[in-house]
Amino acid sequence: MPTNNIVIEDKEINGTPTMMGSLSYETRRSMEPKSPSPPIRLSSRSNNSPTRTPTTPLPSESRTSLKSSLLTTYQTNMERTIRWIHKLEDELDKQDKIVTNDLKIVKEQFQIHENFMINLTKDQSQIGQVLEEGNRLLLKSTNIDLQPREENEIKEQMKILNRQWESLRSKALDRQST
Repeated sequence: MPTNNIVIEDKEINGTPTMMGSLSYETRRSMEPKSPSPPIRLSSRSNNSPTRTPTTPLPSESRTSLKSSLLTTYQTNMERTIRWIHKLEDELDKQDKIVTNDLKIVKEQFQIHENFMINLTKDQSQIGQVLEEGNRLLLKSTNIDLQPREENEIKEQMKILNRQWESLRSKALDRQST
Protein backbone atom coordinates (compact mmCIF):
# COMPACT_ATOMS: atom_id res chain seq x y z
CA MET A 1 0.00 0.00 0.00
CA PRO A 2 1.48 3.41 -0.88
CA THR A 3 2.27 5.75 1.95
CA ASN A 4 0.77 9.21 2.08
CA ASN A 5 2.58 12.43 2.79
CA ILE A 6 0.30 14.19 5.19
CA VAL A 7 0.77 17.93 5.32
CA ILE A 8 -1.50 20.93 5.66
CA GLU A 9 -0.53 24.54 5.21
CA ASP A 10 -1.45 26.80 8.10
CA LYS A 11 -1.26 30.53 7.41
CA GLU A 12 -2.73 31.58 10.73
CA ILE A 13 0.51 31.72 12.71
CA ASN A 14 2.14 35.14 12.32
CA GLY A 15 0.73 35.38 8.79
CA THR A 16 3.45 33.10 7.40
CA PRO A 17 2.90 29.58 6.11
CA THR A 18 3.92 26.79 8.45
CA MET A 19 3.56 23.06 8.06
CA MET A 20 1.90 20.76 10.54
CA GLY A 21 0.61 17.23 10.48
CA SER A 22 -2.91 16.82 9.19
CA LEU A 23 -4.63 14.49 6.80
CA SER A 24 -4.94 15.58 3.18
CA TYR A 25 -8.24 15.32 1.36
CA GLU A 26 -7.03 12.30 -0.64
CA THR A 27 -5.82 10.53 2.49
CA ARG A 28 -9.03 11.30 4.35
CA ARG A 29 -11.06 9.90 1.43
CA SER A 30 -8.94 6.76 1.32
CA MET A 31 -9.47 6.36 5.06
CA GLU A 32 -13.25 6.36 4.79
CA PRO A 33 -14.74 2.95 5.41
CA LYS A 34 -16.22 1.09 2.48
CA SER A 35 -19.56 0.81 4.26
CA PRO A 36 -21.07 3.17 6.84
CA SER A 37 -21.00 2.13 10.45
CA PRO A 38 -21.60 3.84 13.77
CA PRO A 39 -18.55 5.15 15.64
CA ILE A 40 -17.21 3.24 18.61
CA ARG A 41 -17.00 4.84 22.03
CA LEU A 42 -13.62 6.39 22.70
CA SER A 43 -13.41 5.18 26.29
CA SER A 44 -15.38 5.32 29.46
CA ARG A 45 -13.27 8.24 30.65
CA SER A 46 -13.55 10.36 27.53
CA ASN A 47 -16.39 12.03 25.72
CA ASN A 48 -16.82 14.08 22.57
CA SER A 49 -16.37 17.42 24.31
CA PRO A 50 -13.13 17.41 26.28
CA THR A 51 -12.98 19.55 29.38
CA ARG A 52 -10.06 21.89 29.65
CA THR A 53 -8.27 22.06 32.95
CA PRO A 54 -6.45 25.22 33.95
CA THR A 55 -2.68 24.93 33.65
CA THR A 56 0.28 27.22 34.02
CA PRO A 57 1.03 28.75 30.62
CA LEU A 58 4.34 27.82 29.01
CA PRO A 59 6.63 30.35 27.34
CA SER A 60 5.84 30.79 23.65
CA GLU A 61 8.92 28.92 22.36
CA SER A 62 8.25 25.99 24.69
CA ARG A 63 4.60 25.85 23.59
CA THR A 64 5.61 25.81 19.92
CA SER A 65 8.18 23.08 20.49
CA LEU A 66 5.81 21.02 22.64
CA LYS A 67 2.99 21.48 20.14
CA SER A 68 5.21 20.38 17.26
CA SER A 69 6.44 17.34 19.16
CA LEU A 70 2.97 16.29 20.32
CA LEU A 71 1.42 16.78 16.88
CA THR A 72 4.22 14.87 15.17
CA THR A 73 3.94 11.94 17.58
CA TYR A 74 0.15 11.88 17.29
CA GLN A 75 0.26 12.11 13.50
CA THR A 76 2.85 9.34 13.21
CA ASN A 77 0.79 7.05 15.43
CA MET A 78 -2.42 7.90 13.59
CA GLU A 79 -0.85 7.12 10.20
CA ARG A 80 0.64 3.84 11.48
CA THR A 81 -2.74 2.79 12.87
CA ILE A 82 -4.59 3.68 9.67
CA ARG A 83 -2.06 1.69 7.62
CA TRP A 84 -2.57 -1.25 10.01
CA ILE A 85 -6.35 -1.10 9.54
CA HIS A 86 -5.96 -0.93 5.74
CA LYS A 87 -3.64 -3.95 5.84
CA LEU A 88 -6.19 -5.89 7.89
CA GLU A 89 -9.01 -4.88 5.52
CA ASP A 90 -6.97 -6.16 2.58
CA GLU A 91 -6.19 -9.36 4.44
CA LEU A 92 -9.87 -9.87 5.25
CA ASP A 93 -10.90 -9.17 1.64
CA LYS A 94 -8.42 -11.79 0.41
CA GLN A 95 -9.91 -14.55 2.54
CA ASP A 96 -11.70 -17.04 0.32
CA LYS A 97 -15.47 -17.11 0.39
CA ILE A 98 -16.95 -20.30 1.76
CA VAL A 99 -18.53 -21.88 -1.30
CA THR A 100 -17.92 -25.56 -0.76
CA ASN A 101 -19.36 -28.38 1.26
CA ASP A 102 -15.92 -29.95 1.70
CA LEU A 103 -15.52 -30.07 5.47
CA LYS A 104 -11.71 -30.03 5.31
CA ILE A 105 -11.64 -26.81 3.26
CA VAL A 106 -14.29 -25.16 5.43
CA LYS A 107 -12.30 -26.03 8.58
CA GLU A 108 -9.14 -24.52 7.04
CA GLN A 109 -11.00 -21.33 6.12
CA PHE A 110 -12.50 -21.16 9.61
CA GLN A 111 -9.04 -21.55 11.19
CA ILE A 112 -7.61 -18.77 9.01
CA HIS A 113 -10.43 -16.44 9.99
CA GLU A 114 -10.20 -17.43 13.65
CA ASN A 115 -6.49 -16.50 13.65
CA PHE A 116 -7.39 -13.21 11.98
CA MET A 117 -9.96 -12.47 14.71
CA ILE A 118 -7.48 -13.36 17.48
CA ASN A 119 -4.90 -10.96 16.03
CA LEU A 120 -7.54 -8.27 15.55
CA THR A 121 -8.59 -8.50 19.20
CA LYS A 122 -5.03 -8.78 20.48
CA ASP A 123 -3.86 -5.61 18.71
CA GLN A 124 -6.99 -3.45 19.12
CA SER A 125 -5.44 -1.56 22.05
CA GLN A 126 -3.45 0.56 19.59
CA ILE A 127 -6.74 2.09 18.40
CA GLY A 128 -7.56 3.18 21.94
CA GLN A 129 -4.05 4.52 22.45
CA VAL A 130 -4.23 6.77 19.38
CA LEU A 131 -7.69 8.00 20.37
CA GLU A 132 -6.48 8.75 23.90
CA GLU A 133 -3.49 10.58 22.45
CA GLY A 134 -5.86 12.71 20.35
CA ASN A 135 -7.99 13.44 23.42
CA ARG A 136 -4.89 14.47 25.40
CA LEU A 137 -3.94 16.88 22.61
CA LEU A 138 -7.42 18.38 22.69
CA LEU A 139 -7.29 18.70 26.48
CA LYS A 140 -3.93 20.49 26.23
CA SER A 141 -5.04 22.66 23.31
CA THR A 142 -5.11 25.89 25.31
CA ASN A 143 -1.70 25.30 26.85
CA ILE A 144 -0.01 24.43 23.55
CA ASP A 145 -1.85 27.00 21.42
CA LEU A 146 -3.69 24.59 19.14
CA GLN A 147 -5.62 26.57 16.57
CA PRO A 148 -9.35 25.79 16.18
CA ARG A 149 -8.60 24.37 12.75
CA GLU A 150 -6.01 21.99 14.22
CA GLU A 151 -8.47 20.90 16.90
CA ASN A 152 -11.09 20.23 14.23
CA GLU A 153 -8.60 18.20 12.17
CA ILE A 154 -7.74 16.04 15.20
CA LYS A 155 -11.43 15.49 15.94
CA GLU A 156 -12.09 14.57 12.31
CA GLN A 157 -9.16 12.15 12.24
CA MET A 158 -10.44 10.49 15.40
CA LYS A 159 -13.92 10.13 13.89
CA ILE A 160 -12.47 8.60 10.73
CA LEU A 161 -10.37 6.18 12.75
CA ASN A 162 -13.47 5.18 14.75
CA ARG A 163 -15.49 4.60 11.58
CA GLN A 164 -12.75 2.56 9.93
CA TRP A 165 -12.17 0.45 13.01
CA GLU A 166 -15.87 -0.24 13.48
CA SER A 167 -16.25 -1.05 9.78
CA LEU A 168 -13.38 -3.55 9.95
CA ARG A 169 -14.76 -5.19 13.10
CA SER A 170 -18.23 -5.39 11.61
CA LYS A 171 -16.91 -6.87 8.38
CA ALA A 172 -14.87 -9.45 10.30
CA LEU A 173 -17.86 -10.43 12.44
CA ASP A 174 -20.07 -10.70 9.34
CA ARG A 175 -17.50 -12.97 7.75
CA GLN A 176 -17.41 -15.08 10.89
CA SER A 177 -21.17 -15.61 10.84
CA THR A 178 -21.32 -16.74 7.18
